Amino acid sequence: MSRLNRVVLLFVGIMAVGIQGGSFDAFAEKLPIPVFVSIQPLAYFVNRVGGDRVRVDILVK
Repeated sequence: MSRLNRVVLLFVGIMAVGIQGGSFDAFAEKLPIPVFVSIQPLAYFVNRVGGDRVRVDILVK
């Protein structure tokens, strides 16, 4: 096996392992994403769109 073939095979193997190991679905369901908005109307909009998946904090009250 030539050196180029080994390098290509190694690269493809690393990419295949990296693609499979990138799932964060378990984290996404447990912790809400913190979102910071500047004013109250934006907080209302983000809450309506994000629902239970986001935690909204308002910078100006």
